[in-house]
Amino acid sequence: MGLLVRLGLSALLCGFALAQSQSDVAGILIKVSDLYKTASEYELVLDMIRTNPRTGKQEITHQLIAVKAPNRYRVEFTDSTGQDGKTSKALITVLDGATLWFYDPVLGRYNSYPATAIGTDLPDELEASGIDYNTMSRFREASTKGLAASFLRDEEIAIRGVKVGCYVVLLKERNRKYTWWVDRTNSHVVREDTQDDGDNISTTFTTIALVGPLPEGLFVFAPPAGARKIAPDPR
Repeated sequence: MGLLVRLGLSALLCGFALAQSQSDVAGILIKVSDLYKTASEYELVLDMIRTNPRTGKQEITHQLIAVKAPNRYRVEFTDSTGQDGKTSKALITVLDGATLWFYDPVLGRYNSYPATAIGTDLPDELEASGIDYNTMSRFREASTKGLAASFLRDEEIAIRGVKVGCYVVLLKERNRKYTWWVDRTNSHVVREDTQDDGDNISTTFTTIALVGPLPEGLFVFAPPAGARKIAPDPR
């Protein structure tokens, strides 16, 4: 077979593969979107590494997010910096349907507000719907980002020591880029890298439970013995 013929066939095959990949990425994102839209009671556990691109300084966050529509959630995070891995700050926030609790386990202090204070004395974002939107909206709207998405590759990554086969896709939204590792077997987004004008963020989801029921204890809080109640900030 002549060189020109071989080059022509290669070009045709490459073009076909590219078209097929672009078609496939739309299907991948539709599956992600449809799956995450069904979640009204869910738990995510994640490890996030935030890197300052100018200094190289890293901050590591471990986070748990559990939501039960319409009016309950639990958000926990711990931050650590440096090689010692010591916790620099932490916060537990629980909305149990009637009361919103804040607890700082590092300082041993807590506060509480009636749920009715959200939207008046406290920001609307502290509603369960606000936590849910900030956590899930980009996944639920994934299929609408299909035109700004591209298929990068197939890749295996380790999640808690287990190899997971993934589709890797790139999504562009204004000045922000998301790279998602989508589990081929269940359409869970198991890793997300984010790049924008600020820090670079790499998030690994070690637990993804999108179907309830969740343990009721997730949405209950009682101040630990010895914890001190602090007065709310004056307004």
